[in-house]
Amino acid sequence: MTVIVAVSGGTRVCMAADSQATANGCKAVLNATNGKIVRRGPLLFGCGHLTVMDAVRYVMPEPEPAAALHEWTVTVFVPWLRGYLHARERMEKTSAGEADFPCHVLVAHKGAFVQADAGTGVVSFERPYTACGSGWMEAIGAMWEAHRVAAVCRDPRDDLVAEYIARAGVEGAIALDAGCGPPVCVEWTEP
Repeated sequence: MTVIVAVSGGTRVCMAADSQATANGCKAVLNATNGKIVRRGPLLFGCGHLTVMDAVRYVMPEPEPAAALHEWTVTVFVPWLRGYLHARERMEKTSAGEADFPCHVLVAHKGAFVQADAGTGVVSFERPYTACGSGWMEAIGAMWEAHRVAAVCRDPRDDLVAEYIARAGVEGAIALDAGCGPPVCVEWTEP
C-alpha cells in the first residue's frame, strides 16, 4: 500500500511519497535508501513495488533520455522493465489476461512526468499533478483542493506551490488510507 505523487513546478517536477510499506499485515517505515522515489541520472522514478524499485535503483543501466520523456519511457524504460521482470518470473496478469509488470511507475525529467501503467502503456496528463498507489484517489482530491487554493494566491507552477501541492496530496492519502504512513519524502528533478 502506498502513495506517490508528481507535481509540475514549471521547469522541475516535485515528486513526493509516503514512507510506509505494508505486507502480510505488517507495517514498516522505509528510509531514504530503500524509499519509493529513486533518482537515476537526470530522472526520478516513483513506485511502491520494492522489486521494481530495487531493479531501477541497482540494475537498470544509467538512463540517458535523448528523446522526449514520453518517447523514452515507451521505447526504453518499459521494454527494459518488462524484460527484467519477465526473466525473473515477476510479471502479473492484467485484466486482459496478458503478462505485464505488477504496478504503476511515475517517471519525471525536468518539468515533465508520465506514468507507466501495467497493461495500458504510458500515460501523460493534462493536469499538472498525478498520483499512483492505494492512496491515489485521496491524493488527487487533496491536490485538487491545494491547487485550487494555491492558484488564487500564487502561480501554480512556482516551486514552493508545487511542493505544497505534492505534500498535501501525500498527507491527504496518509490521513485517509490506512495503507499509507508518514513521514512524507520529497525529491525534485533538476531544471
